[in-house]
Amino acid sequence: MTEEIKEVSNAVSIVDTTNVTSIAVLPEIKDVNDDLFITEDDTFTITVRWYKDNGKLKVEKVSDDFDINNKEINSFTVTFKYPSQGDYEGLMSTNFYKSPDQMKLSDIVQVEVGRMVNLVRKWSLKQDMAKMIDLDPDIIKAMVNLVRDEIGLKGIL
Repeated sequence: MTEEIKEVSNAVSIVDTTNVTSIAVLPEIKDVNDDLFITEDDTFTITVRWYKDNGKLKVEKVSDDFDINNKEINSFTVTFKYPSQGDYEGLMSTNFYKSPDQMKLSDIVQVEVGRMVNLVRKWSLKQDMAKMIDLDPDIIKAMVNLVRDEIGLKGIL
């Protein structure tokens, strides 16, 4: 007889484990409703491509004369969280948010930049993300365009 000793609240009992076979661990059943909630794991990554030509910055998605065959193209990646309702409400509470029917193109761009800054999680650059404020405006514009390509106006309107 195989015996196993278990301690329960300062009492000791002997359990007969002779006829016990291994127990299969069933996979955790996922609640389908979990897919309704945005978490920090719900991310996407964009790639910003650029090069300098005669001292001028050329950025893909921004510069009309960006040459995709240029041999000196550099790139970095940026990871963002998909927007949740809470992100949307946070954006709405900012001073620059206006009713959609009152927004001009410049307002939408400003809201998109705010959304981007709120949703950014990491990047592949060695510099700290606090340096984002020092990026060339064309790089920011490319980032905004790439985020828009991925999620449209979700989290804005």
